[in-house]
Amino acid sequence: ARAATVEAAAARHREVAAAPVRRVSGDLALAAFLERLGLSAHLSVLEAEEIETPELALITKDDLVELGIPGRDAVTIIAAAAGPEGASPGRTPQEYLCPITMELMSFPVFATDGFTYERAALSSWLQDNDTSPMTGMPLLSKDLIPNHALKALIHGWRARGRRR
Repeated sequence: ARAATVEAAAARHREVAAAPVRRVSGDLALAAFLERLGLSAHLSVLEAEEIETPELALITKDDLVELGIPGRDAVTIIAAAAGPEGASPGRTPQEYLCPITMELMSFPVFATDGFTYERAALSSWLQDNDTSPMTGMPLLSKDLIPNHALKALIHGWRARGRRR
């Protein structure tokens, strides 16, 4: 029975791997980011302008207001995109930010989609979903593997920042 289960999982993996990569509903990380802020209503505006999550750190409140997003919401989005303690995107390497929360990771983990996420954010996502937050494709497993190398890099980066 176990061999049949393993073979079925392998067949599913081959099927998923052969399928073309597609975007399910635009930038899923952006959708999760806005949902966390309680601002999901603005997703269609940002998607219409083809603004993706990493670009939020590069635009201004005025840019968002010009798109029709109310000023208070624009400030909230910009502040959250800047990361914790007002870290600017120029100082915080993008790969140190969780693609779900856009916050600096403390406990980075790998998912079976090959992406790294903050453990708490991905665990929360996986309570209601069986798909990758980044690709929308089914995950082969909900196992989370600690990304020790990235955790060490973030720790070193934080330590250098405190010495400045």
